[in-house]
Amino acid sequence: MKKFYGILLVAVALAASACLKKVEHNPSENKETAFGYIMQSYAKGTGTAGFKILADNAVLFANNCYLTAFNPEEISENDVKTLCSNWKTCRESWLRCLSLPVFDEGDSEVYEALGTWPSDIQGIQGTLERMKNGEEVNFASLPNNQKGFAAAEYMLFQISEGKTVEHSPDYSAEELAYLCALTEEIEVLCTFLYAKWEGMESLADSYSSLLSRHEITVKGKGYGWELVNPGYEDSRFATYQDGLLALLDGCIDFTEHFAAEMLGKEISPLSLNSITDFKSALSGINYCYVGKISNQASVSTFTKAWNPELDTQIKSSITQIQSGIGKLSEPLADCTEDIEALVKKTSTDLTSVLVEVHEFIAGL
Repeated sequence: MKKFYGILLVAVALAASACLKKVEHNPSENKETAFGYIMQSYAKGTGTAGFKILADNAVLFANNCYLTAFNPEEISENDVKTLCSNWKTCRESWLRCLSLPVFDEGDSEVYEALGTWPSDIQGIQGTLERMKNGEEVNFASLPNNQKGFAAAEYMLFQISEGKTVEHSPDYSAEELAYLCALTEEIEVLCTFLYAKWEGMESLADSYSSLLSRHEITVKGKGYGWELVNPGYEDSRFATYQDGLLALLDGCIDFTEHFAAEMLGKEISPLSLNSITDFKSALSGINYCYVGKISNQASVSTFTKAWNPELDTQIKSSITQIQSGIGKLSEPLADCTEDIEALVKKTSTDLTSVLVEVHEFIAGL
């Protein structure tokens, strides 16, 4: 067993990078070498790219909202269609990133402000009414279920003849002001998450100045830096293995959340974009397991090296769930049996094999 273990780690390390010239025979060093390549891939590939895309999509969403609201009398159906497209793109990138980070507990408020479901529709309508009556509303003090992606969806989409369509261009001044405030907070919070991953010092001026304008400072060198610098004083991880296990924990937690809180419920306030959300969330799970770039060091390449059947099983489960989601149709209430089957496959089949990978890596 010990001999096989040593051969396995050497094979994994070699598979992780074609640049590796020599592998030491110390099993601990071989293990860390293999995990180090995976962390490099996630920190500077999957994570950085994912959160940058999220921030860029949020900035575009907010900017287009400001431009649309600038001439309220000239808003066209195409303007609203563009904002709806921005919402979907930004929302998709947000869901893809949810399985990646393991931030500080205090950052949970950011996720709640962005992703609390469902919206308090009566509360939103009440806030709009107060604005119409001339009352000054402190947007930052509104509860999370009146903000974030869910509230923006309510403002941008509607149901017509049983189908999801873009909202009418006939927005009131109060609705436009509310929508701009929504997208501005989404812009700031998504940029904040990018800064948490990348580190404030590594951000381009456009991102850091946006946060500075809102008096937001991000401490530390960034979660991505911590992953590739274990053992340093500023890193929460002692080893690459610790970082990899933390990422797997995040992926497993999100898989369980996906089954119970997303597939198990109609997460969109009016079930307008649930199927799109399901696809995006599953893409995020795949993003974490396989990585952003094909054949780059990842949890998948490591799993495939020691247990190719398990790697195939994980990928097959993801593909089957993806196929099942593609067969769903609105209204989701008519797809109860299909959704229950997807919940079972996610919570039982997919989660259990990811846990098996976690347990194996933890035991090395």
